Amino acid sequence: MKHLRFLPLLACALIFGALSALPMTAEAGLKASVERLDSITGSADKSAVDVKLINALDILDKMPEEKKWNQAKKLIDIKEFTYSRYYDELLYLYMAHTINNNELKEADALWSKLRDIQTSVHIFPTLLIRYVSKKDNREGLRNALDYLKFSPDSTLIHGPVLDGNLLFGYKIREDFSEGELPKTVKVVEYKSSPTPLSGFSEENQYIGLLEAQNKLLGFDFQSTKELANLYAKGHDDYNASQKYFMLAESLNQGSQYAEAKEYIELASKYAPANTRITQLKNDIELALVLNPGQSSSVQPTSVQAPSTATETQKCSNDYLFDHDRSLSAGNVKGKSKKELRLMRNEIFARYGRSFKSEDLHAYFTGKCWYTINPEYSDQMLNQTDRANLLTIQSAEN
Repeated sequence: MKHLRFLPLLACALIFGALSALPMTAEAGLKASVERLDSITGSADKSAVDVKLINALDILDKMPEEKKWNQAKKLIDIKEFTYSRYYDELLYLYMAHTINNNELKEADALWSKLRDIQTSVHIFPTLLIRYVSKKDNREGLRNALDYLKFSPDSTLIHGPVLDGNLLFGYKIREDFSEGELPKTVKVVEYKSSPTPLSGFSEENQYIGLLEAQNKLLGFDFQSTKELANLYAKGHDDYNASQKYFMLAESLNQGSQYAEAKEYIELASKYAPANTRITQLKNDIELALVLNPGQSSSVQPTSVQAPSTATETQKCSNDYLFDHDRSLSAGNVKGKSKKELRLMRNEIFARYGRSFKSEDLHAYFTGKCWYTINPEYSDQMLNQTDRANLLTIQSAEN
């Protein structure tokens, strides 16, 4: 029985050994995380303010977790640090932390700071984080898609690095002190990939965002066309045929039979045995026989010039704001949703974009300077236009 007195010691040793073999949950290392996140876009010399911020983060890392994040918020509010190359990394990490803790109002305040750093590689992943942080987040989705639409193809972005899924919720990575770093890709690469790139899940790849747009915001011809082409590129014949069918159906309903024929033939190519596709194809071919002479390209309806001096006086030449200058938050503060919507769309109208919405069409056709441009493209917008769009959208939200 003498050996029994050693059992407690033996048990403790075994328990200690087992615990030491388990992976330990590391607390977020802000200094290392900020420096490593900054490195994904290349290295550069540190300024005096960079060194000062890094030294401050090194001190914070020695504090208890809750106190560390509270102090990090104070660093964010120090104006001097807004000039540091590490400032947007710190904003991104703190925003991930606040969303993980369901502090969404705090996250909104941080976003208002980050979006002003237009060269930051962390803007798009932040938009994705804001989108997935709420269920059926229409505004978050629209903002993410608008960023992609108005950003040059060469703009660098990366994935938000999420654990979890849309159904049960996400946990956003807030510690990059070790482990794999996000990989940057160009906007054009992200938008042209039919499969998720590194760092992106199925929900936040471009196809996922476009599908969510049609679900949450309603059918959109251009996004459906992009989806169809991406599915075809990824050899997903079923989804490609369904999207091409939707495009053909929409055009057929609008009596644009020649264009509808092009899309229904593509749908038939990917699903030749589909009876719905075959039936619509027959309907379109019959409509073309009954309506000969249609062009195969859809042209927006032209705005007719006024025929009399009286009609000419009905239009006005004024603008809602000076489009040659960048808008500040103060310029849009206090504006109603209706005013902001008109300001946002006036940016597009100046280049001749046509509007499906009846109220917008009526408003801008009442402007003497407005003429629909059949060659309109969002790529016509300059950097001031793009910056003003972000400012207005932020006020709308």
